[in-house]
Amino acid sequence: MHCHDRTHSFVGVQSEKEERGAMAVQRVLIGGITGKTGKAVAQYLHQAPVVELVGAIGNESVGQDLGELLEQKRNGRRVYSDIPSALAETAADVYVDFTTPEAGEIHLREAAAYGLGLLVGTTGLKREIVEELTANVERAGGFAMITSNFSIGVMVLAQAAKMLRGYFGQSNVQIIETHHTTKVDQPSGTALYLQKVICDEPEQSVPIQSRRVAERVSRHQLVACVHGEILTLTHEVTDPTAFGSGVLYVLEQAGGRSGVYHDLASFVQEEENSKLT
Repeated sequence: MHCHDRTHSFVGVQSEKEERGAMAVQRVLIGGITGKTGKAVAQYLHQAPVVELVGAIGNESVGQDLGELLEQKRNGRRVYSDIPSALAETAADVYVDFTTPEAGEIHLREAAAYGLGLLVGTTGLKREIVEELTANVERAGGFAMITSNFSIGVMVLAQAAKMLRGYFGQSNVQIIETHHTTKVDQPSGTALYLQKVICDEPEQSVPIQSRRVAERVSRHQLVACVHGEILTLTHEVTDPTAFGSGVLYVLEQAGGRSGVYHDLASFVQEEENSKLT
């Protein structure tokens, strides 16, 4: 799979803004700009010196000025209907997706076909789509992070989940996830990820309780109950910029790396291991 001549590989990218610092600036397209999470991530990345937000993909805001949407200040960057339209006018290195499963499936296939790096925070994607994207990116020697949650806190919670399994036994652990009634996927992708972390074998599982409430909330709890004691670990996102922080971390650390990662923990662990060798 070859890159479009207006784009470059996500690995080792150089750009006009690199002179601002030693770290290469990544030219980013983002999908989901009108959604609460997508907009918050875009605003976070827009302020980062190592990111150049070159455009956005969205249906409801096509043609609008990106700077105006993010900070009420025009910057000449636009919102496009799809990846090909965006790349016809601007160069990009990576595509960040916080859309819906239906829209994400289309945009991610397009982005992969153009050789863009993929950072995917959209949940509810079909397994076959994830497998297809993984195979295509690996075949092309590219880079992708396809994860249910970019929060650093969830990464820590996942590590704690392994400890709970070791000390309490997975049969004594359960997961409770609480989200707003508008959340489509149930259980949440993060809850399913935590379940997978806790279970030793694919055919095993721990119970997940899914709650949908009128409150704007994103909360995941691990509850262990055994031998007369209850231990509850809770992670709650109070502002979607938390996901922007995780996306930025990956953008900052991904230079020179290839492959497909399905959680932040494995990406960070590989980074730590590389420092020791």
